[in-house]
Amino acid sequence: MLKVNDGTVIEGIFDDDKYIDLVKNSNFSTLIIHIDIKDFDDKCVEIVTALAENGIQYADDYVIARARKEYAS
Repeated sequence: MLKVNDGTVIEGIFDDDKYIDLVKNSNFSTLIIHIDIKDFDDKCVEIVTALAENGIQYADDYVIARARKEYAS
């Protein structure tokens, strides 16, 4: 059985904390980070920590993915 929820896709370089309110106000979010693979783990820790400090839990409220292509702002 599949369950379909409405959600928000947030895509970018996540160099500020504007995404926190977006995730807070969404039923579920997918965060797509445009970053070099070597920096991906550190960025994930940074984002998970910031969201946890705001009471937002990974997998219950959002997930994180990395974009394959470079981000064009």
